[in-house]
Amino acid sequence: MNYTDKKKFETIKKCVQFGKYEYAQNLMNELLVSGSEDAEVMKQIGMLYIAMGKNNLASVYIRKSFDLEKSVDTLELLARVNFEAGKYDQSAIQFEELIKHIPSNDIYQKCIRSYEHLDLYDEAIRIGKMFNYATDCISSYSDLIFMYISAGMEEEAIDTCRYMEQKYPNQALTNNIFGFLYECIYNDYDKDRKSTRLNSSH
Repeated sequence: MNYTDKKKFETIKKCVQFGKYEYAQNLMNELLVSGSEDAEVMKQIGMLYIAMGKNNLASVYIRKSFDLEKSVDTLELLARVNFEAGKYDQSAIQFEELIKHIPSNDIYQKCIRSYEHLDLYDEAIRIGKMFNYATDCISSYSDLIFMYISAGMEEEAIDTCRYMEQKYPNQALTNNIFGFLYECIYNDYDKDRKSTRLNSSH
């Protein structure tokens, strides 16, 4: 980015800060018309649109930036803005790619939520299992249990509940989860199963 473009960006940032969005938009257009389509310019324009609350437009420019110069930082920014823009089909794939580079709890969770928004529970559970294997903590087990419930996989939810109870028998969070899950799933499921056996015997 040359000196003139940098000065324009500083002006644009100030315009956005003080709510002068129309003027900021005009300056952005000037940059684009002048042929300043490099990765940094596209990324900065995208970030300015994020500041303006225009996530759909932001994702377009951040995507252009990523296509021009692929980097993990830009991919993360793209995944997050697509998630905020409701483009879950794109954010799911992008967060899954990010797991290879930034296997943080937040990246895993955003990937799982993206697939859940698409009602792709098999994919959400697949990532949930990866998350569970990577972290092996109470919250990862509880997340996996609720994914099983959402997908209608009661047997898997119950099995995971029982395993979690053995692994974390004295944890307060474990007890809270079981207070809810056993009542809603485990007890009701066993009652339904017993009722089915009784009905079938008549």
